[in-house]
Amino acid sequence: MARAKRTARAEARRRYRASTDPAFVEADDPVEDPSPARPALSARPAPTASRGQERPSITGAFRSSFRPLDLRGDLRALPRLLMTKAFLIPAVVSGVSFILFAFEQNQLTAFLYQYFSYQFPVAAVFATGFFAPRASWLLGALVAILSTLFQFPLFIGTSAALLLAVLVQGAIYGSFFAAAAAWYRRFLNRANPNRMAAGPQSTTSRRPDGKIPKRNQQRPMLARRR
Repeated sequence: MARAKRTARAEARRRYRASTDPAFVEADDPVEDPSPARPALSARPAPTASRGQERPSITGAFRSSFRPLDLRGDLRALPRLLMTKAFLIPAVVSGVSFILFAFEQNQLTAFLYQYFSYQFPVAAVFATGFFAPRASWLLGALVAILSTLFQFPLFIGTSAALLLAVLVQGAIYGSFFAAAAAWYRRFLNRANPNRMAAGPQSTTSRRPDGKIPKRNQQRPMLARRR
């Protein structure tokens, strides 16, 4: 009732002022609307669903996986790359495989010798090229050369030309195979961008003080509540 009375009084004042001064513009005493005010409908923003990166086409990922050769940069980075796990682990496994096969020949040592040593260590070169940060072709050639040098006792009594041919052949095959393994890794990452997004927390998830927030750890079911 009080709201209706205020509305009637405001309407009466408006009519009186309009009759006395037609040019009067009523701005300080608006008429109250008896109907409840409704908030203006704001434009709803377009839904921005948190989607991952769009998956590129197979042909696009195939072409973008090729990388031009940077000979000078690879040679400058070679001393640092020789200390990485991508080179050290395959090289050590190649030498250990030959030693195990030389002392005891069974199915396991024969398998290791065939794939991680021999004249061309396929598995060792592939692992080097796949995990090398750069210069995969150069590291693959070096792993193949080391595999041949580990077997130097087997070449005793043979001509130097044969040993040189084996070294050159292994270096060429190793460089191409390791480069193909590195291309395959880049192709997998470009064909499925979520592989690159999944991993350790990015720096954007840090707190204002620079610390990384801890993840909520679920308590065991039998833990006592304190």
